[in-house]
Amino acid sequence: MTQLIHSPKYFQMAFVDASGYPWGIQTSPDSVSNGTTTSPLLLRNPMQMQEPEPTRDTIVEYGGSQVRIQDVIGVSEYGTGSFQLSSRDSYFDSYYRGSSLDSTLVTGWELLGDNSNQISIPRMFLAWTMVNAEKDESVTPPTITNKYLTKVYFAQVFRNAFTVQQGGGTNPNPFAYSFVVSPSFRIFTGDLFSGTSLSVTGNNDTGITIKHNYPISFTSYKEAGSPAGTFILGWRPRTTQATTSDKRLTKNGSSASITTLSTTTGVITFTPGSAGDKFVCSYETDFVAI
Repeated sequence: MTQLIHSPKYFQMAFVDASGYPWGIQTSPDSVSNGTTTSPLLLRNPMQMQEPEPTRDTIVEYGGSQVRIQDVIGVSEYGTGSFQLSSRDSYFDSYYRGSSLDSTLVTGWELLGDNSNQISIPRMFLAWTMVNAEKDESVTPPTITNKYLTKVYFAQVFRNAFTVQQGGGTNPNPFAYSFVVSPSFRIFTGDLFSGTSLSVTGNNDTGITIKHNYPISFTSYKEAGSPAGTFILGWRPRTTQATTSDKRLTKNGSSASITTLSTTTGVITFTPGSAGDKFVCSYETDFVAI
């Protein structure tokens, strides 16, 4: 089975709380109110993504006028990644800067500060979904099926210096960004690495890769209680299956069961938890609005 990645399709961004749970566009993820439902910011205009390249230190023994052994001893720096968007998104710019859009100061204006003195850069899950042509040569004739590949990082974003130039052409003035990654003990589904079969060293990592049949997203909900046990997904899910076949629901990082799910209203129901419980539903979607 071979896979050919031929185009970036979607980019999603979600704030992350101190425990590693995603909280969509909640700019204060550690103080989300009970009853809150939130999903990532979705952008449909990614152009390019370059993943960080770690620096791996080596140790060399040199004696007798020859190299006797050379070995890799670990990562000393995770590196810096980069990506480009074909156009500017005001909300994304405000989110990663930790600054607020002001559209009330002057009618018709939208102001955004650079927030140059910011010390604490928001931590986020960044997810790129790419079209992935999969070729199966185990059958005759071989088949080619378009599937998807999503790369999710636990990262902090900062923008590169913006350059604007005259002239035509395709995307003459894209917006370029850089990001640095840090290890997380939790993945975007709410699960701990230790609760998966990924077998990563130390049960923490900077990112994961998912191969899937259709685009994926995730919605977070903080249980209101009395009795609740329901919220609305950010997009219409592809199926109503209340199983883990193409979706997953977690409660405080552990697997939870879906009772019902609507592909038209996006309403999901489940056994109610206690007020303040953290639920995350990850699911396949065509990003059709509800």
